Amino acid sequence: MEHELLLPSANGFRLCRSHPLPCAHLTYRRSPVQGRAPLRQNKRQGNASTLTRAEVRGGGRKPFAQKGTGNARQGSSRTPLKPGGGVIFGPKPRDWSIKMNKKERRLAYATAFQNAAESITVVDDLEGSLTQPRTKELMAALKRWGVDPEAHTLIIVDRLFDNLNLAGRNVRNVVFNTINNLSVYDLLRADRVVVESSALSFIQEFYGASSTPNSKAVAPPVTYADTSAPDLSTPIEASSAEKESPAEPEAAAEPESGAQAETGAEAQQDE
Repeated sequence: MEHELLLPSANGFRLCRSHPLPCAHLTYRRSPVQGRAPLRQNKRQGNASTLTRAEVRGGGRKPFAQKGTGNARQGSSRTPLKPGGGVIFGPKPRDWSIKMNKKERRLAYATAFQNAAESITVVDDLEGSLTQPRTKELMAALKRWGVDPEAHTLIIVDRLFDNLNLAGRNVRNVVFNTINNLSVYDLLRADRVVVESSALSFIQEFYGASSTPNSKAVAPPVTYADTSAPDLSTPIEASSAEKESPAEPEAAAEPESGAQAETGAEAQQDE
């Protein structure tokens, strides 16, 4: 699937170029939300910790005699049944991160880009056009690009630079990210996506159809013409003799046997 896109710059100039978006397509049935789940879970710190009965302070002495008091027998004042005692099966620090296969992760990115294709705006590189770190210029550029200032906007750049960071850090609904640090969560959360032309080439290379598994849309191989070969663009008509069905080849003569050879030799001598 190819989308014809104009490339406006931050100062209003438009460049007429067309860029096809990655068309790695949705023969894969899993939702991109499943690709977002590992990202959210991997951010979990897992610092919860409790003290077990062996780790709490005190409780080394038997509180009272085993018999004669009428109470239930106890061996420690730090039993889990008493206040201040240890915790049974309490949480301990652990790693909650889960692994996602490389091909699945790449397919999740390609699916997220495909779902956001209608909301993607491709612009010229901002580093050369955004010359001053002014929020007013950035907001004016977003308005020219047709981006609603109230919509959650993700700007994907090839490299973050100071003017862009300073101009947009106090805008509530604008988020910047480089193509190397992009996540599926950022794409699914954004209402509008603005992509630099240089970042789009990276997207096509790594998340396009030819580099994504389970995709039927594979780019055809490129065939280069041989300059030394004759020009075969004009078809050559066959002659009338060639159009006729070719004659069957004659059968090869079988070698004579020994008896037949001797008979032939005798006949020659008699003559």
